[in-house]
Amino acid sequence: MALAIEYEKPDQRRHHRVTAPLFVVFRGKKYRAADWSIGGLRLEGIKHDLPDIGELVPVEITLPYQDFQITFDAQLKVIRHVPGGFGAAFVDLGEREQGMMAHFIEELVRGSMSDVKETIARMDVPLTPVSIKPQEPTESEQALLRRWTSKPYVVPALYCVLGVLVFGYAGFVAYVNIFRLVVDSAVIGGRV
Repeated sequence: MALAIEYEKPDQRRHHRVTAPLFVVFRGKKYRAADWSIGGLRLEGIKHDLPDIGELVPVEITLPYQDFQITFDAQLKVIRHVPGGFGAAFVDLGEREQGMMAHFIEELVRGSMSDVKETIARMDVPLTPVSIKPQEPTESEQALLRRWTSKPYVVPALYCVLGVLVFGYAGFVAYVNIFRLVVDSAVIGGRV
């Protein structure tokens, strides 16, 4: 009996879809997205003509979060029609907008609520690229390097000389006081 391996079709939705409020201004009217993610959204309740599949639609997105109304312009590509609405994917959504939406979705999914002021401040801080190439030392730094190259040799040599002098003096004092006898007066006696 041969083992048959069946491969499932991969899921096209790579992002969490949430039903948190997200408002879209489409053709001059404001709609609430039925569900949305970083990749796209689904609008329902549209009364007038739906855009064609594949059509690019300019919209204004408003994300209400902790008393903030974060608004940005985006472009949607219509992917499918649903009864009374359509599903669309974001086209060329900016890095900042994607980061903000990803942060809000992650906070909603995890159930934690961090302060949005700090999040927006972190996202708005400009980053200056830092060179990883080592810098050449300046003339004053090179002079310091030349001047102090003998220091690692001079200090240990000085300690060695001082050690020899101290231990030599201590040895001389010990020899004089222990092994050598100094007599102030002496008597020489002969045989009687």
